Amino acid sequence: SDQPDFAASRGGPFTDAEMAELFRTYVESGGYPEPLMKGLSARDYLSTLFNSILYKDVVVRHGIRIHGAIEDVARVLINSCSQRYSNNSLADALGGINPRTAARYAGYLEEAFLHFPVRRFSFKYAVQAKAPRKAYFIDNGLVTANSMMFSANRGALYENAVACELKAREMAGRIQLFYWQGSDQREVDFVVKEGRQVTSLIQVCVDPSSPKVFDREARALLKASRETGCTDLLILTDSLSGETDFSWYGDTARIRMLPAWRWLSEKHW
Repeated sequence: SDQPDFAASRGGPFTDAEMAELFRTYVESGGYPEPLMKGLSARDYLSTLFNSILYKDVVVRHGIRIHGAIEDVARVLINSCSQRYSNNSLADALGGINPRTAARYAGYLEEAFLHFPVRRFSFKYAVQAKAPRKAYFIDNGLVTANSMMFSANRGALYENAVACELKAREMAGRIQLFYWQGSDQREVDFVVKEGRQVTSLIQVCVDPSSPKVFDREARALLKASRETGCTDLLILTDSLSGETDFSWYGDTARIRMLPAWRWLSEKHW
């Protein structure tokens, strides 16, 4: 590889604690190297980059005359990162813009590799097509630099980082990516489908050490497992790891916990 061996240059491999801390920095700052290598303000650089992509790759390319509307769609989506949205909810948030226009503008942002939606899992395509999607952005630094709230929302940022990795696998043609939502509104962050089979169900939870929090995440996994037939149930955390058997209403499943940085560093391709 032509890439520098940072671990070797410092005299040895990083410890788990150091890797976890580096990952937390990445979650906040994103993966663009220019601010670090050139000593730039990450927030200023990524704010400028966001606007450059928006205007050069979207407004100019598609000949949009009224710039405010496309910028408003981008701002609503980036402040909804890791949350569900629909064309109607976008339109309502923007004061009644036509839902078709909102959908078209969101599509332009996706074409520019700025934003990407994740569809709700269903064995019926009609349900997938009609259900709200979840909003994610291609780099965490773009989110923290251009939204009003996400520098403090570690859970959403961890989830976005995991979504970016899974999206890369989907773009490589290895998987299909969805989220799952039950009739009781319980949610699993990511459904990984390979061919016709659901191969993994993933929750992202920074700290599931509270029994109440763990039960919430595990119950959604168990219910999704029952519906999809998937038995690989995973909770990605900040630092907790281990396995446990979880029972709920007569069903029992093995649930793994793994630090998100370790999962991201594994070879999945």
